[in-house]
Amino acid sequence: MRKISEDLIYRLIDGDLSALFKCMKNDKSIHLEIRNKNNIHAYYRKGVALEIPKFRVDDKYGETPDPKLAKSNPEEYFEKVKISIDNWIVAKIERAEFDAQQNIAISNSDPTKNHLIIDMEYCFEQHLINKDARQKRAKFDLLGINLLEKKVSLFEVKNGLRSIGGNSGIDDHINDFENHINGANREVFRRNLFEDVKSIVDGKIKLGLIDEFTVDPDVFLSNPEFVFIFQPNSEEQIKKFTNAVSGRYKTIIVSQNSYELAGNPI
Repeated sequence: MRKISEDLIYRLIDGDLSALFKCMKNDKSIHLEIRNKNNIHAYYRKGVALEIPKFRVDDKYGETPDPKLAKSNPEEYFEKVKISIDNWIVAKIERAEFDAQQNIAISNSDPTKNHLIIDMEYCFEQHLINKDARQKRAKFDLLGINLLEKKVSLFEVKNGLRSIGGNSGIDDHINDFENHINGANREVFRRNLFEDVKSIVDGKIKLGLIDEFTVDPDVFLSNPEFVFIFQPNSEEQIKKFTNAVSGRYKTIIVSQNSYELAGNPI
């Protein structure tokens, strides 16, 4: 379950990690997510800039500062690790889709809006399912709550038309959703999903990452929904993308001018 302990919450708000936590909360380029086994990941451009409380950073980013520096001088740590991640992005892969993902998460963190994004890179728990019956490990870009329709939402973010084919194309994401939410183990997956939503919201409210609110109980009585979020590079691409989706699931359009999920789905 994606949950953090009361002890870690205390350490972040009033204890030995309070200076680090204040630095991360005040940095608009850093986005914090609750993870399994009492962990928090600090994301920068969807790269994990720091794992807390393990104080670890992936060596795939090349030369990075000592994660322990984040405790003594968090501003210096993040200044340095951001450079490492930026260089990795430039050298390795195109990250427009990943940048959009984090911008969407940041822009939809207000529980008074249509959608509340509560997690990035969501994976379903499968430890209660027999190994031979488990689904392949699938990640969903964003997890949120549709506050208007009162249901849990799983989102996939797509940027431009290059994103609609291959192993991470439209059909693959639809199959992942169907296999988890409507497949043979749907009861287990749905129960785990709803429990994660409850614990993530609770943890983020306690940390002050989202304003306090009460999740409507009807959210957990409704079928979860799957939604594509598309950031086009031209108006023409919108029609081509929606044709590829073929009305099977909702699509919400965003742009570099606005990442808020406020428009009517198409």
